[in-house]
Amino acid sequence: MERQNDHADCVGRFRPGPMIDNRPESLVTWRVTTAATAVATDVASLLGGEPAEWETSAED
Repeated sequence: MERQNDHADCVGRFRPGPMIDNRPESLVTWRVTTAATAVATDVASLLGGEPAEWETSAED
């Protein structure tokens, strides 16, 4: 089957850090964003983190 959308299987994103003055700033830990609570819980469990809400104005 031909894939119609490269992001069709994407359920979340690993985020290395924010951009400050057009330069990436590293975080001490990774932020993983997802709209799926089950994915957040599973990723946190696998990586030793805690799921938490993140305020955003975009679709993250």
